[in-house]
This record gives sequence, C-alpha cells and structure tokens, in this order.
Amino acid sequence: MVFAKRSQNVSIASPGLTSWLKLAMSQTRFMLAALALILFSVNSNACELIMGYRTSERLPYIHAEPDNQGLYLALYQLASERIGCSLKVYRAPKKRILRALRLGKVDFYPGFGFTQKRNHYAYFIANGLFERYTGISHSGIEEISSLNDLVTTPYVLLISPGGYDLDGIPKGVITRRPPEMDAAQAFELLSTGKGDFFSYDETTIRYELAHHPHPELKLHPKCCEPMRDMYLGFSRASRYFKTSPNPDYDPGQADSIANRRRLLMPGSKAHALADELERMRASGETERIRESFFAPSQVSH
Repeated sequence: MVFAKRSQNVSIASPGLTSWLKLAMSQTRFMLAALALILFSVNSNACELIMGYRTSERLPYIHAEPDNQGLYLALYQLASERIGCSLKVYRAPKKRILRALRLGKVDFYPGFGFTQKRNHYAYFIANGLFERYTGISHSGIEEISSLNDLVTTPYVLLISPGGYDLDGIPKGVITRRPPEMDAAQAFELLSTGKGDFFSYDETTIRYELAHHPHPELKLHPKCCEPMRDMYLGFSRASRYFKTSPNPDYDPGQADSIANRRRLLMPGSKAHALADELERMRASGETERIRESFFAPSQVSH
C-alpha cells in the first residue's frame, strides 16, 4: 500500500514538473532571444569612422601603406574616441579613395582642399591644423613668388595627386602629374631633371629636407600662398552625415566654406567630430600633438 501510494504521488506531481520545465525553457529562450537582439542592436549602432588615404606617404602626417602612423592617426583617433567612435584607416590609390568617398564607403579624407567639384560630395570641416603651399626646384631656377611666374617658361611643374588646389593652376604652365608621387619622389625627379618645380605643403617639404637633405635643391619661401586652415572632407553619402538648411546662405554668392547651402545637424557624428576638433584646436591640444611630430624649425608660421 505504501509503495502504491508513493507511486501515485509521483504520477500526480509529474505534470506539474513538466509544466514548470517547459515554462523555464520558454523563459530561457525568450531571455536568449532578447539578449541576442540587444547585442545585435549595440553592434549595428556601433560607430566606426573610416578615414581614407592614398597609398603613398605624406610625412609626418602619414607613412606609406601599410603603416598608418603619423599626425593624422594621432589626431583623428583621439577625436573619434572622444565622440564614441573607433577609427579605421583604408588605403588605396587616390582615385579609388575619392570614389569610395563619393559613395559613402569612406567617411572622410583627412586633408582635403576645397573645390566646387569636391563640394558636391564632401563637406569641409576644419581639422585644427594649418597649411600653405610653397615651392622647391633644382638650383638653376630664379626666385619664384607665384605659379604665374612659370607661365610661358619651359619649366615643368610637378603635381602630386590632389597635391595642389585643383582650380589654382594658371593656364600656360606645363605640368606633369605622376599617378602616385610623394615629396621624396618629387625631390628625386627634380634632382634628375625630370621636373623643374614642385609646389606642395610647406611643412611636409621642410620635414623631408630636415630628414633627407638635398643641397642641389632650392626652396622658394615667397611662393605660393599665405598660411590657411586645413580641412578634412567628410562624405555627404556617409551614414554619419546629416544636415539642415543654412538660414544665412546667400544664393547670390558662390558656394564656399563660408557660404554653405546646408549646415551639419547637431546630434550627427559629423557634427560631433567637427565640435571635438574645434575644442581640441581652441584648447591648444591640436598644436601640442602637431609639435610632437614637427620640430619648430621645420615650419614657418
């Protein structure tokens, strides 16, 4: 009788135990599904800014591929982290990078000169650095104060990909545009008579000369423009780019950095990046980062 009773109790309790197990398994599946959804949401909302740059070096801003170290990485990695983003660097030939920028596959190009054509697909943001183009040649050329001095001469102006204001080359200047050319390669072309004049960022030229002297070459410090702010080009097709109409836009004037049709929208990562870069510039932090890469004697202010 006792055995039968115990057996009966077990049979009565089994359905309840089964129901509890089913409920527990159901709740576990629900919790796992919710956790997976949360993880997916966090991953899909993770911010990763992609900086694109050509394969050649521009020391000390960036080394040649695959080494991404340099001033650009130090500046933009810190700014990206402070706005909650990671930074990825993508290197490819210049034309491929610009195509990726137009399509939004690259978020920004770190140092980008303004032109009307570029303004259609890139938004220009001051990065807190400064630049100016100056000249260097072989020693046989007289002092050049402007690219206009090269007009009607037999002198060949070397131009690196995107290395000069694309709207600013005077008509009548003979140019040579190698598909990939950094400052060191340009100096070699000048030294071997395969070019006569090279106009490029003064800081880069002085940095290269400080580390690799070329006594056969001549600087032209009065050429070719005053010091100006440096800008990054942020892709208008980037998922991190949002704008709103600019109430102060003047349709009677040409579009420019000072006269934009639209302004960055607060809350967007592009706006956050612009704000952080301005904060770093105003606090002197950008200058301190720059000085860690440049000796003061290598830059003329």
